[in-house]
Amino acid sequence: MAARLDPTESYGIWWFGRKRHHQMHKSESGPDGRTYHKTKKSVWLEREKWIAVPVPDSGIPQETVDAARERVKNNRPAAKTGARFWELSGGIWRCGSCGRAMSGTRVGSEGRKRFYYRCPNYTANGAKACSNKKNIRAEPVEAEVWAEVRSWLKNPERLRAGVQSYIEQERRGDPEGEMRLWAKRLAEVDSKRSRFQDMAAEGLIDFDELRSKLDGLEADRKTAARELEAVRS
Repeated sequence: MAARLDPTESYGIWWFGRKRHHQMHKSESGPDGRTYHKTKKSVWLEREKWIAVPVPDSGIPQETVDAARERVKNNRPAAKTGARFWELSGGIWRCGSCGRAMSGTRVGSEGRKRFYYRCPNYTANGAKACSNKKNIRAEPVEAEVWAEVRSWLKNPERLRAGVQSYIEQERRGDPEGEMRLWAKRLAEVDSKRSRFQDMAAEGLIDFDELRSKLDGLEADRKTAARELEAVRS
């Protein structure tokens, strides 16, 4: 399979065989007699035994993927307590007052269960720790969040613009890093200018081509210089 890949293209990797699954049958004795059930155990295999399967490039820029991974690296798995899956737990939804991850709770008997999100900081420590004492019905707020997420997924241009805006905001938070970026851009422009002049001197390009390329570089140089000065300010 690897031999048939196009060396000029980018590919992702999906790993097959990372775990080995063991399924067993167990029997237990109880008041109603012996019962039988299945159990499943999974163990991780050594990385040398994994099989790399190439998959097509998603087309998403690497910096976008890195930003997304950085954003969710501290998220915890969503809770499954109360016989339901809490979609907005695990750090996805946070309290607007104290910033703690919202947790789920259920109210009522078996036949009349109701599910709510609440701030665990207020529940455990009272109003002095957090002013958010509201219990919010789980089903309506989960549906509202999913509708918003779905609207983004149906509009990839809007999603891409939003991610790019977030990356720009994060980058603005590191002025030293941004100054290095624009200084590097200026150095690249100067290097290209020198190469084009050498090519013209050697007769590889005529002066009209040289003038066109230098005009383009001058526009890039002005942009980089302007941005660098803005960051310094």
